[in-house]
Amino acid sequence: MVMIDNFIQNAEELVEDAVQQGRFRPVGSFYPGLRAPVPMPYPLAVYQLLRGVITEIFDLAERDVIDSRCNFCLITKRAAEVGVRQRIPHCDSPDLNVIVVLHYLFAQPFGGTSFYRHRRTGFELVTSDRKPSYESHLAEELAAAPPQDYIDGDSPSFERLQAYPAQYNRALIYRSASLHTADVGADFSYDANPQSGRLTANSSFLFGHQAVVALRK
Repeated sequence: MVMIDNFIQNAEELVEDAVQQGRFRPVGSFYPGLRAPVPMPYPLAVYQLLRGVITEIFDLAERDVIDSRCNFCLITKRAAEVGVRQRIPHCDSPDLNVIVVLHYLFAQPFGGTSFYRHRRTGFELVTSDRKPSYESHLAEELAAAPPQDYIDGDSPSFERLQAYPAQYNRALIYRSASLHTADVGADFSYDANPQSGRLTANSSFLFGHQAVVALRK
């Protein structure tokens, strides 16, 4: 995991894009809130800034970006409004070649992001080969004792390894297979306004052997 403060210049312009042009929509059962596409110059700039760092830190030197996705995100749903799987740590993709860049774009005292270990399996990364075992154990645990609130710290099923506080214009970079979740505490506001809510820009980059850079929303 890599953390970078003061990630980009003029971050306020990105927030303004979200406020003025963001086409926020619900995301079904996959995200507890709203998403909107980020304008194309941003993911390209993130790629140019971080390609060297990512390939070195995550041992991807022989690969380049062959696909990407980038969205503004706002958490707007309370735990009672979402399914049990949205209340617990998750991985975005089991592919170790997918790297996530999470960019905080809010100054309000909302929670940051925490990374977890699943207690019964010991997994911190849920890769394709680990997924069947992980899903089997997790299904048993959730059937026996489904959490009623968002996980925000240690729980019977998960151990929190590290919490990274949110800070305006801070970026976290991590493998998409990492078990993680936003820190949604009891006093969270669920504000749907991108100017005052928990606004983030979430980018994912798939690194592969094909020597083509494909950047899309």
